[in-house]
Amino acid sequence: ERYRKGEATLQVVNAAGSPVTNATLTIRQKSHAFLFGCNILPLGQLGEWNAAYEEKFAKLFNLATTTFCLSEYRSEKGEYRFGANATNVWRRPPPDRVLAFCRKHGIAMKGQPLLADSWHPEWAKKMTPDDARALYREYFTRVAERYGKDVLMFDVVNEAFLCKGRNKRRGWNFPLYTEDLGYVEWAFETAQSLFPPECRLTINEAATGDAYFRKIKALLDKGIRLDGIGFQVHYFSANALQAHFDLKRHPAALRETYVKYGRLNRPLYISEITIPTTLASGAEGEALQACAVENLYRLWFSVPAMAGITYWNLCNGAAWKTEGRTLAGLLDPQMREKPAYQTLCRLIQREWNTQAQTVSDAQGKASFRGFYGTYDVVARIGDKTQAFEIKLGKDTPTHQLKLK
Repeated sequence: ERYRKGEATLQVVNAAGSPVTNATLTIRQKSHAFLFGCNILPLGQLGEWNAAYEEKFAKLFNLATTTFCLSEYRSEKGEYRFGANATNVWRRPPPDRVLAFCRKHGIAMKGQPLLADSWHPEWAKKMTPDDARALYREYFTRVAERYGKDVLMFDVVNEAFLCKGRNKRRGWNFPLYTEDLGYVEWAFETAQSLFPPECRLTINEAATGDAYFRKIKALLDKGIRLDGIGFQVHYFSANALQAHFDLKRHPAALRETYVKYGRLNRPLYISEITIPTTLASGAEGEALQACAVENLYRLWFSVPAMAGITYWNLCNGAAWKTEGRTLAGLLDPQMREKPAYQTLCRLIQREWNTQAQTVSDAQGKASFRGFYGTYDVVARIGDKTQAFEIKLGKDTPTHQLKLK
């Protein structure tokens, strides 16, 4: 009530600008300002289930996250897999295909990541730091020119802290790696010179500790553009989910973490979520997943600085490697809605959705309180009706409805 809703004032006037009294206004929210998202990595790759997947995605979400890993989209020869008809790579759909889907359904698009230690191409592993910076600058430039005005946001850097130490395990060093993760600053400085202001440049990480906080604060203190802060929440085992129910990470402690990061005055995003169904078998496991999903979404939606929540895998059978063992999809492989999916539908489309009807007064005014987002408003005078679209936000509380 406090952070997600606002008062709206509507004034109905005639063509001459005079107030219209006793106009009946039917108000229906059709989308949220808050971003409810999911990754869309298997788009077009599920065979006979493609249409059902797309229908279930568009029914629930207003944000689609797709990957822009350099290793998957630029070949050693400089060729790019951007076009809609590019060769399929599992969980790496061509960005043009994703953009077309998003435009068709009025869904915002997010790209992730532009740079990640773990997704540096093996063919470039022996590059010098200078050559690697030139490679990424060229990649950033191509992406910005092609998608900068159409994609809502990009994670510029992903999992910098998670990747510390990974170099030894894979047998070669990320060319830009240094112990202080200085490449993070370089990447943001480079991106901010290439991407337009309306494209949000964000950071994404599995860690939420002091090191991540200090790194972000250092970037902001230097005046570097950073438009959002992402947090991953993956429960990759039944034990991790059990810890949730045992309150090993107490809701108050979680909330305090987000309040702390909120003091940096940047929007926060829960960027990746995995909630397994493997704590119990069958229907009981799915019910426990739904319970955890509701617990967490309610907490996140109540955090003042939170601006979006993105579940990671929509359906079972489409996860990355062994992550699929968690059976954490909101749908089964045949696109059957699991209780967790239905829980999110109830929250997003009903409980956190505003429908109202009111009548204009002698000054032509009417008001309602609603969740921030886009609304259809139908004004009726006698047997005549006229439709309007309004956007209710913290800075847009008043709207004039001018009748023809």
